[in-house]
Amino acid sequence: MSASTDGVIPCGCHGSQFSIEDGSVVRGPATSPLSEIQITVDGDTISPA
Repeated sequence: MSASTDGVIPCGCHGSQFSIEDGSVVRGPATSPLSEIQITVDGDTISPA
């Protein structure tokens, strides 16, 4: 995935955009939201928990 801008997470694979708040589809062609995952933050590093 690319960096988030304007409150959306852009997908470089197919051009969809997802809400940074809840992962819902803002613009398709995706039809399903992003899955929620647990993360850990250590300074500037974000990793799956």
